[in-house]
Amino acid sequence: MAKPAKNYTPTELLACVAAKMLEDKKSVFVGTGLPMIASMLAQRTHAPNLLIIFEAGGVGPQVPVLPISVGDSRTFYKAVAASSMHDVMSAGQAGHVDYGFLGAAMIDMYGNINTTVIGEHDNPKVRLPGSGGANDIGSFCPRTIIVMRQDKRRFVEKV
Repeated sequence: MAKPAKNYTPTELLACVAAKMLEDKKSVFVGTGLPMIASMLAQRTHAPNLLIIFEAGGVGPQVPVLPISVGDSRTFYKAVAASSMHDVMSAGQAGHVDYGFLGAAMIDMYGNINTTVIGEHDNPKVRLPGSGGANDIGSFCPRTIIVMRQDKRRFVEKV
């Protein structure tokens, strides 16, 4: 048996843990970044029949190289379907997607996430990219996996 790796980053560990949560013969909504890495890792290790659905409309592509974003042309390479965001969100709404990844800057003990601003809304310290498709994905997918950098200040009492 191989010895466990000792020199890895917290982000690499997070990608591995998220990948292990994904099951073979299931489907997953994937966004940019860590969700892509985790999904591709799951396909290459223990879930070869995992159906990856990219927010921009690529369904079940063969992804030989990490895409830059959900709209990258690689997310449509040899895809089962090259559709639209509307189509894949409709599939989620109809109950055809098992897992959904969500990203966040902050999370509280109730699972509420912050993707909008840090500080006061009218005068924020940091303006974040926003929820994107998170509301749809969080509402439609029976299982959500929240991935975010592991930093104490990101775990707050109340979002």
